[in-house]
Amino acid sequence: MAKNIFYYFVLLLALLLYPINYVSAHDYYTIRKGDTLIHIARNFQVSVQEIMAANNIKNPDCILIGQQVVIPNQKKENQTHVVGRGETLSHIAKGYQISLAEIIRINQIKNPDLIYPGQKIVIPSNNPVNIQEDSEPNFIWPAEGWISSYFGKRGDNFHFGIDVANEIGTPIMAAECGEVIFCGTASGYGKLIIIDHSKEYLTYYAHNLKNNVKEGDVVFQGQIIAFMGTTGNATGPHLHFEVRKNGVPQDPMDFLHQ
Repeated sequence: MAKNIFYYFVLLLALLLYPINYVSAHDYYTIRKGDTLIHIARNFQVSVQEIMAANNIKNPDCILIGQQVVIPNQKKENQTHVVGRGETLSHIAKGYQISLAEIIRINQIKNPDLIYPGQKIVIPSNNPVNIQEDSEPNFIWPAEGWISSYFGKRGDNFHFGIDVANEIGTPIMAAECGEVIFCGTASGYGKLIIIDHSKEYLTYYAHNLKNNVKEGDVVFQGQIIAFMGTTGNATGPHLHFEVRKNGVPQDPMDFLHQ
């Protein structure tokens, strides 16, 4: 009995003197002035939706300076694949369980059919990859209809985009090619899609009846990404369309051809 007590005492002392370092599955980040969830997600190589889910954030725009957020499940670094004889990009993408579009984009491949044995291909991690494009995008109108509300002060509030009204189910198109970095539901916006067009520009498509893409998709200008609806804070079917430069809302009319 005395020997057992002595054994447990020695074990307890060892644990106190040599504590085990547990590795947390999460990191924590304190929000600073100018931060957005999109930039935080990009820096930590996770998706916006993962951060929102881990922190029970309903609206990606509603974060506060000094707020501490959990950063879940950081992704692996990129890998390099050496093309073997007879391999295609489609087979490589399937083998790594990533999209073909991501491989084409990150490797700047002009023709996916023209690869050769021994060629080194960068295999991106599962996180979204920045799209390298011209700094000034050439936006097209994202939907047919009429403008029911412009950018600017509206009553006691400020309207950060334009509203394009039409019948429910009207197709909504990507205003420019880019990558879908958010596709889900956000408080006020309802069903929302956010597309990253470059290091500076984002576009928002809100109140959608149905989203037709998923996070991580690469979309092309004019591609149908959603259908007009009334989800979120909407009194009638319309598209709420925003353009943001470095996180700051811009008047979409300055970018759209009349």
